[in-house]
Amino acid sequence: MARSQDIMTGLVRASFVQNLFEARAAEEGQTPKYGCTLLIPKTDTTTLTALQNAIIDACVSASWGDEAKIRTMIDNGAIKLPVLNGDGPQGVSKKTGDRHPGFEGHFFIRASSGENYPPQVVDELVQKIASNDPSRLKSGDYGYAVVNAFTWDHPKTGKGVTFNIGAFQKIKSGDSLGGGGGVYTDKFFKAETVAAEKAPDETKGGAGAGGLFG
Repeated sequence: MARSQDIMTGLVRASFVQNLFEARAAEEGQTPKYGCTLLIPKTDTTTLTALQNAIIDACVSASWGDEAKIRTMIDNGAIKLPVLNGDGPQGVSKKTGDRHPGFEGHFFIRASSGENYPPQVVDELVQKIASNDPSRLKSGDYGYAVVNAFTWDHPKTGKGVTFNIGAFQKIKSGDSLGGGGGVYTDKFFKAETVAAEKAPDETKGGAGAGGLFG
């Protein structure tokens, strides 16, 4: 397994935030993990490009090839990507058949971390949110996330990339979407009074995200 450097997203919307505070197994018998779903507007090409660069960085670090080869492997479907289309079939609930609320017009990632590595969760003043308290953070709220991409290679399912989440900073409240209520936050987050709409300069660079995510 290889991983990229940590990056901070632009303003994203969080869903299934209860898993930021309680590690849960996706299916019976699986290892519990912390995490949440992050919704990225399709218009936020800065964050999407930063995620693309992190994916390629992790793949190159895994010695799967140089950037050109990695892009070819992605185009050919040889690497499973973690950035999913909220307007596509991945944005539809398997239980109800309905599209998940808030997913329209967005790409999304399911970012997780191991059961021994709970993400740091803070508010706009970088004050710790220590428990699943919907009055302080709920699914549908907006904020910044610190994530990194890491690779996996399974003998049956092949190669792929997943995102790890190290921290989340709530910036502003949003309409509830349901789904319940090792990064140093002071390195990435500052006290905010006005929400920024794009990722910071240090996450910029590289080719546009459109070619990778469609």
